[in-house]
Amino acid sequence: MAGEITADSRATSPGIRKDVLAGVREAIARGVIGFDAVKHLVLCRLERRPPRLDLTVYPYLPRATVAVTSAKAYLDLLTGASS
Repeated sequence: MAGEITADSRATSPGIRKDVLAGVREAIARGVIGFDAVKHLVLCRLERRPPRLDLTVYPYLPRATVAVTSAKAYLDLLTGASS
């Protein structure tokens, strides 16, 4: 039917993409990267409830360390220099 909302159309809507991007950003800010963590954060955002991401329940989730990369590091990669 025309105008029918399906799971596929919801998954590709701009609003859902914004929620997923926000979930990924929050996961990075919390230092966790993994499907389960991002999924939990996105669902909490959609359901308007606070996230309860207890890393002791998910011991297999890798801890992420995110830092700003300097321009010199990129230049070294391009020139093949080792740091």
